[in-house]
Amino acid sequence: MFEAVIFDFDGVVLNTEEPEFLAWQQIYKQYGSDLSLNEWQITIGTRKAFDPYSDLKSKTTYELPDIEEIYQKKRTIVTELLESQKPMDGVLEWLKDANEKGLKIGMASSSSQAWLEHHLTRLNIRHYFSAVVGYSTLVRPKPYPDSYLKACEILKVKPQNAFAIEDSTHGIKAAKLAGLKVIAVPHKLTQDTDLSEADLIVDSLAKYSLSQVISLLS
Repeated sequence: MFEAVIFDFDGVVLNTEEPEFLAWQQIYKQYGSDLSLNEWQITIGTRKAFDPYSDLKSKTTYELPDIEEIYQKKRTIVTELLESQKPMDGVLEWLKDANEKGLKIGMASSSSQAWLEHHLTRLNIRHYFSAVVGYSTLVRPKPYPDSYLKACEILKVKPQNAFAIEDSTHGIKAAKLAGLKVIAVPHKLTQDTDLSEADLIVDSLAKYSLSQVISLLS
């Protein structure tokens, strides 16, 4: 019997993965270089798996500004792309349905707490989440299971009584290591990655109701 559903954030609740990739692609082009999707995919769902600044520095013949200036440029581009975005298809309906069904709702992410709080508040959905766990010095990034274990602890549910919604290989591994069932909802940047560890793969949350998915997982 499931007592809780725990969402990943980037690529599941909000399409942040593509703006991040597009921002870096734009910066690479400014310095006469390219960033491929294959190179970028290893970063999805985790942190520090790939260092775009060092990679760009090794590829370009241009002299780069310091790392903080480059990252500020990237943040500006991402912010412009994100601030008008709404939750991904099906997310609002799932949150409302989970709330009506009495399921506890949590979030487990490799993004910072500040990032999560900002966007959840901006999207006006923060009130649905009884646990929001981001990366910190005490919570290692996915594929470590820390964020899911912490979310379950806050929600006061056993991992085996919760299921996760993920979009990446790293995220799926983290949830499975924590002991949760996992639904994978791939998008353009992750649809050709290995999501085979997931218990169920769906094209979009909008195509399945929460009740249908719970039935399939059970």
